[in-house]
Amino acid sequence: MLIVHSKKVTAETLNAARLALMKPNAILINTARGEIVDQPALLAALQAGKIRSGLDVFDPEPAEGTADFTDPILDAPNLCGTHHIGASTEQTQDAIAEEAFRVVSAFVKTGEVPNCVNLAKRPPAKCQLIV
Repeated sequence: MLIVHSKKVTAETLNAARLALMKPNAILINTARGEIVDQPALLAALQAGKIRSGLDVFDPEPAEGTADFTDPILDAPNLCGTHHIGASTEQTQDAIAEEAFRVVSAFVKTGEVPNCVNLAKRPPAKCQLIV
């Protein structure tokens, strides 16, 4: 199973050549950005029955929350797709709230922010907004 969730992956990193390296019946899950997967190549692999896929993101993404979304990949066999709502379930919202509370609590208690990445020694902001 290949799970893609990093926002730092570049466009079409998972192209036809890389998809062909996946084992038969492997599952590609993309929750990061639609453009990191070569969607026509993924469609071909799905139609050939070589792999399975779960997508929460597409390339292109639907234009608006209320717009109709049609794409050939939606009719592909072996595809389970959601329309960028994977984080919109009650369970996910609860988990996000709990994690935000945990991070803020840890910062208040220790002055450290858990799981912080790319912390700037000096923020680029020229002013501070306090609410």
